[in-house]
Amino acid sequence: MSGLKKTVIRAGLETLYFSGAHALMKPFVGGIGAILTLHHVRPPRPDRFQPNQLLEVTPRFLENVVRNLRRRQLDLSWWVIRGLEKLGLVWNVQVPDAAQLERRRVHAV
Repeated sequence: MSGLKKTVIRAGLETLYFSGAHALMKPFVGGIGAILTLHHVRPPRPDRFQPNQLLEVTPRFLENVVRNLRRRQLDLSWWVIRGLEKLGLVWNVQVPDAAQLERRRVHAV
């Protein structure tokens, strides 16, 4: 990432935080999702000095995360549409009832 781009992004995020605007946005974007930033996926290492250990995950951990996400059948598009609806950018969104959802549900193996 270029130095200017990083500076602009940081300034924008700090402005949101220090102005208190982030609290006003919470009802619209709070809890919409999670971001996983994985720098390395590799087996555990026995090295004593591992300054980036917090940025590493094991293949087993990654497999468990993917398995859980698939089992829960998280639908990112639903969250995006709901967020856009809360912002007033889409309207007349129809949400299926429980019976419709069950008919379309793909059961995890």
